[in-house]
Amino acid sequence: MERSERCRFEESHGDGKVTLAEMADWRSNGTYRMARKIVILVIGGTVTLVGIVLIVLPGPAFIVIPAGLAILAIEFAWARRWLEKAKQMAKAAASKAKSMASNSGAGRAD
Repeated sequence: MERSERCRFEESHGDGKVTLAEMADWRSNGTYRMARKIVILVIGGTVTLVGIVLIVLPGPAFIVIPAGLAILAIEFAWARRWLEKAKQMAKAAASKAKSMASNSGAGRAD
């Protein structure tokens, strides 16, 4: 870039800081939105797949899978529905475990 071009660029863009209007314009760009969707899909999909692998391998699959779904739910409605279903299943399992624990302790004599 020539010196005169660089001076014109610096004059038109000030001290290099991005204004809120410029940032809003950049975020409304379709390319940014598509790139964001792809990044969320790759990261969330990878975390979810690792969680699925952890079902058969030793590890906290019941924590990793919902984390992956939560990442995917940032951008995708189907992931929000799956995450809600997973939350309902977790609540049902917790209440069942709680009732089983209270039933198994009721018959014991101390």
